[in-house]
Amino acid sequence: MTPAHRVPVDSADAAWLRMDRAENRMVIVAVMTFDAPMSREDLVRLLHERIEPFHRFRCRVRRSGGRLEWEIDPSFNVARHVTTHELPRGSGETELQAHVGDLMNLALPEDRPPWHFEVIPHYLDGSALVARLHHGMADGIALVRVLLSLADGGEKFSQPLAAEPDDRGLLEFAGTAVRGVVEVAGAIVEESVALVMKPDRAFLRARQGLGIAAALGKFALIPPDSPTPFKAPLSTTKRVAWSRAARLAEVKKVARRLGGTVNDVLLTALAGGLRRFLATRGPVAADCEIRAMVPVNLRLPDEPLTLGNRFGLVLLTLPVGMADQRQRFAEVRTRMDRLKRSMEPAVAFGILQTIGSSPQFVQDQVVRSLSSAASAVMTNVPGPRKPLHFAGRRLEEIMFWVPRAGSIGLGISIISYVDDILLGFAVDASHVSDPHELVEAYEAEWHALSAASKTKPTGARQ
Repeated sequence: MTPAHRVPVDSADAAWLRMDRAENRMVIVAVMTFDAPMSREDLVRLLHERIEPFHRFRCRVRRSGGRLEWEIDPSFNVARHVTTHELPRGSGETELQAHVGDLMNLALPEDRPPWHFEVIPHYLDGSALVARLHHGMADGIALVRVLLSLADGGEKFSQPLAAEPDDRGLLEFAGTAVRGVVEVAGAIVEESVALVMKPDRAFLRARQGLGIAAALGKFALIPPDSPTPFKAPLSTTKRVAWSRAARLAEVKKVARRLGGTVNDVLLTALAGGLRRFLATRGPVAADCEIRAMVPVNLRLPDEPLTLGNRFGLVLLTLPVGMADQRQRFAEVRTRMDRLKRSMEPAVAFGILQTIGSSPQFVQDQVVRSLSSAASAVMTNVPGPRKPLHFAGRRLEEIMFWVPRAGSIGLGISIISYVDDILLGFAVDASHVSDPHELVEAYEAEWHALSAASKTKPTGARQ
């Protein structure tokens, strides 16, 4: 292998490769179910045709001294990345979820490109597919689009998917505005990465007029969120579960009645569901809050699909202790509106770039500091509005989770597909032994919120 076949790993990508731990794998996991059986041979042919052209999928990670490089795998063969698994006869969604949890913390082989597909040829009346892709290859936004590009006629997904305003991800930022400050943010973070380790308030006050410095101050100075079962030490055992589909049309109706967006509704129901879950374990304080890190896409709207990590983060605090649904909805809407004007995504991207090229002990300290401020990572991807087919099989459902760095053990994913919205939980078994409890609490809160939206609030004019 000549040096010409090797390229340095971008510092943001390197940060994720170096964060991998036995108790928290930096691997994106996606589950797809289909209406007809699919064999391993069918999947290998599909991947050979549609995923092999992505150069990154043919590259493995090479460590050269203290530097990471991508190099073409001399033994690359799509078939090396595909295995088959048969669930016990009569298995359903619960058994599939248990199996996905078992796969979630498995390390990917280091002698080949860091991705793997497992096909379950017979699941219910069709089949299922579990994809595991290392975050160092690309962020969740890009990798979900790669998965969708495997669909028949998938070339239409070479550009970011269009979405109606109400169906966008949790946060949509103007790419040009954010991109314009990424370099500045990176420079400030480079100069002041020690802020995250030992914050200097005087330094922040000197830059208090800058949105970037304010965002950096939030990352540096924010205290941990409320103590809950999600703050316990991590184990190497993970569990997953996802909700039954909510109809997008019904969620939009609730949003119109309450005067907000689809995401305001979903987050209000999520916060209420977490409250219900915690209430089964003891009293929930009125000021209880659970903070989530939310990835934000920094690519331009018309930018071609590229791999690598190009996202920032914002810290969204869910008012879990707020019992009144309408008050909780108003508070969620206010917090979301505030975040949409934040420079946090650019600053977070600067932090990732900086720690990816810093010594390992610096990266470890920064990750510990940032992850202690949150209990969850939450993602929202608007999927296609028309049904997709893979090698002639109709895609029935799709769910995915991005990794949770550091000490964060709770993953929350929201994805829409055709007319449905699914919400999934990924948990550490030391925090929650059965994530179906979280699903049931969320679904109960969603139905209660939907019903409450049909009645006028107390004191409203008739």
